[in-house]
Amino acid sequence: MVFINSTNAKQALIAEDDDMGRIILARFLDKLGYKVHAVENGKLALDHYHRLCGKIDLLITDLFMPEMNGHELIREIRKINKTLPIIAITGYARPNMLREVQIRNATLFEKPINFQTLRTHLTRLHDQING
Repeated sequence: MVFINSTNAKQALIAEDDDMGRIILARFLDKLGYKVHAVENGKLALDHYHRLCGKIDLLITDLFMPEMNGHELIREIRKINKTLPIIAITGYARPNMLREVQIRNATLFEKPINFQTLRTHLTRLHDQING
């Protein structure tokens, strides 16, 4: 599923195995002006990232998915791009999960996602990048 916005828009990649969650995130990012690429697992997300030659500006990934989970996806993306903003999402938070995600320079959001908090976080990321 791809929602197309303006050709100059930042590009976001979503990896989320829940169809409704993927659609809601994609619509939210589309309204914020992102061109959104949304896939249902980490393997497809990594393939998509490679196809776009690293032109992704934001990755949002669920941590628990089939094929390749979010932890594996983040690990593989970090081998290629150390600075890409990554947001990991989960409905199954464990006590050590925040630390695991932070080690890979990513941010953890628990489901259900507070979209106002997510919007604030994305605004801060944008401001840091455009500093």
